[in-house]
Amino acid sequence: MLRHPHRDILSSAARGWAFLSASPNGMPAALCSCDPSFDPLLAEIAPPAAAPRLLRERDATVPGFALGDEAFSAMLALSVLPRATAPAERRFLGDVARQVEGARRGNRFAFFPAVPAFAADTDCTAVAAGALLEHGLMPESRFLATVQDLLRSAVGLGSGTPNGPLHEGVFLVYWDDTTEPDAPPRGRKHDAVACANVLATLHLVTGHPDASLATLAYLRHHLTSGDYRTGTRYYPSPAAFLHAAARVCRRCARCADALSAPLAAALNHVEPESALDLALLTIAADDIGLGSPPAWREELAARQREDGSWPAHGYFRMGRVPLWFGSPHLTTVFAVRALQGARP
Repeated sequence: MLRHPHRDILSSAARGWAFLSASPNGMPAALCSCDPSFDPLLAEIAPPAAAPRLLRERDATVPGFALGDEAFSAMLALSVLPRATAPAERRFLGDVARQVEGARRGNRFAFFPAVPAFAADTDCTAVAAGALLEHGLMPESRFLATVQDLLRSAVGLGSGTPNGPLHEGVFLVYWDDTTEPDAPPRGRKHDAVACANVLATLHLVTGHPDASLATLAYLRHHLTSGDYRTGTRYYPSPAAFLHAAARVCRRCARCADALSAPLAAALNHVEPESALDLALLTIAADDIGLGSPPAWREELAARQREDGSWPAHGYFRMGRVPLWFGSPHLTTVFAVRALQGARP
């Protein structure tokens, strides 16, 4: 019997959903590795609590605070996955939404909810708030209060810092204020993926505020200069930026005018290495209306494991500390989203 590629791809997405829905308590926290490939032959894979030991074994810098389970994976899952119809999928997303709410600190959301010494950041806040709003789980009034907080994170005046130059009007990763007195300052810095995530969330209800123009210009320069090829401070893979920038285009026509053409050029030349890359790039191509090569989806489906998951790969890292976060669940979230866009 001849195989039907669309049927096979959608069956693969359904198996991915089944893997996610089997998780009894929502989205598991990401695991850590000192190697972005998450190859156990190259570096040990362990929970975040073991990170100090992993780093000491590599003579790397150890964070000056305890690491707990992160909530960013749950925020990403709620942001990436569509509203579900099957009971098991709805239950899973309900559990994930409660995890996201558990990371709230006022109008902001924290990467390590149980670590007061680690400040909330604009990346987590943008992804979490946008996801809750899109799933109908956040009142618009509360969302707009969060948007105002995000807008206040923009740099007032460009200057030099140990983490690189600051750009006037561009959103920072961490707020430069005293809202969280138990959290020491994390430093004023930009990250192009975080900036894209903030911009995508702003465009859910605010149209195109003038305050976002500097960040849009920053994203375009990061793309057209080729800087995206080396990853960003918190996201090691070029695919992470292309996915985040394409998401902005999907939500804002003005941003699409500025970014879609160079994004299409980049997507036509990029070589995905991991299953996570394949998923991120497939979603990006769909978001700008380019349409991903059929081989990407077929290859992604072929890399699915027997239990319905896809292998872990480092999606984000801890800044200057060589510690990557990833999990089979996180890769599977992006893979399911990528394959569900394959309907004829």
